[in-house]
Amino acid sequence: MEKISINKIDETIYHEVLDNGLNVYIHVNKDHKVFRAALTVNYGGKDTAFKLNGKTYTVPQGIAHYLEHTNFNMPGGKKAEDMFEKIHTVNVNAYTNQDFTSFHITSLTHLRENIEYLIEYVMTPYFTDKLTDKERGIIAQEIQRSKNNIDRNEYYSFMNALLKEDHEKYTVLGEEEDINKITAKDLEFVHKTFYHPENMVMVVNGNVDPTKVIEIIKNKFKEFKYDKWIKPEIISPKEPKEVNQKEVTIYENVAIPRIDIAYKMPRTLFKDLSKYEQDHYVYIIMNQNFNNQTEFNYNLKKDKIVKSIYGTVEEFDDYVCLYVSAEALQPDLAIEKIKEKIHNLELDERSLLSYKHDNVSSMITGFDQSEIGNHITYDLMRYGRIINDAYDIHNNVTKERLEELISRFDLSECSVLKVLPKEKRD
Repeated sequence: MEKISINKIDETIYHEVLDNGLNVYIHVNKDHKVFRAALTVNYGGKDTAFKLNGKTYTVPQGIAHYLEHTNFNMPGGKKAEDMFEKIHTVNVNAYTNQDFTSFHITSLTHLRENIEYLIEYVMTPYFTDKLTDKERGIIAQEIQRSKNNIDRNEYYSFMNALLKEDHEKYTVLGEEEDINKITAKDLEFVHKTFYHPENMVMVVNGNVDPTKVIEIIKNKFKEFKYDKWIKPEIISPKEPKEVNQKEVTIYENVAIPRIDIAYKMPRTLFKDLSKYEQDHYVYIIMNQNFNNQTEFNYNLKKDKIVKSIYGTVEEFDDYVCLYVSAEALQPDLAIEKIKEKIHNLELDERSLLSYKHDNVSSMITGFDQSEIGNHITYDLMRYGRIINDAYDIHNNVTKERLEELISRFDLSECSVLKVLPKEKRD
């Protein structure tokens, strides 16, 4: 079993690749009362077109999320939850995002049974026309509810303004016309194509014995037989540099107008940096210019231009974006001020040192949280590895390094979204 040491932090993540290709990662924390296990598939909402054995396939939008739902169905009319109920598992759930689908459990006892049941229901596909149709109605209701969610409408309206071709502009749930096309055969085909151990990771964390965990996982997977996996080639549309729309206005039930501004920059500007370094450094720059302690933030609030504001990074496969969101009391003036600030980004040595100190502290305490398994899974799916050198990357940041990075910024492509109260439209 490989031991991955987290640099400068007294933490270890255990790693083993099983004979079937499954990568297992284990983090031990003896102070935790609960343990958490997650089985994650490298298949998400945006993966709707792919090549397999020389043939091109296109599946409906929303199928990854649909499959997450139907995967809880078991033979004999049972549901996955039925197995966990008898051992009083604290939480059994799953989620799908644009990049992956994750099935997870949290419990206090019955380590062996919880891990075995998790593997069993995820790896036992059971699809019928009747169950597929039943789930269709449930997901249709979920889609309808989501359309009444202001945050969701704001986010996807902005994604559609920012992106021309990238599938991340589409909702993970899909639209009703999408899910109406999904059949039991589609679900079975996608499960067979992507739900293979070589395309999955399992992360277990808590007060556990790594040797015992590996033994449980190995023995359970011996019950399943797999053909040699043929890796599908995901077909991702080429996203152009240009934004889709420069400015968009939508109307929602908001008391205070909202604004979103993003500058879309190709990652090729920073090709000497890893994707993690790109995302992290851009985040620091935005944090240093827009956090609550900045003079810019204070003045916008003092002058009653915004009620709240924050800056961060928005990440895509080929692009990294400077992103600012605000509740704006004076939307047009706020947009003007934010754009001016983006073109005049500043860094303060003292503030940067304070940020680095706080961030390193957060890294250390983060390993004490039960959600560390989520962070491990995200890094594996997003960056393809455990970020065991995060401390060095964070600690080695200098004002000069970030200023050099800012000098490379291309601010030619910008999207702005205004979310105004519905009465403004009338």
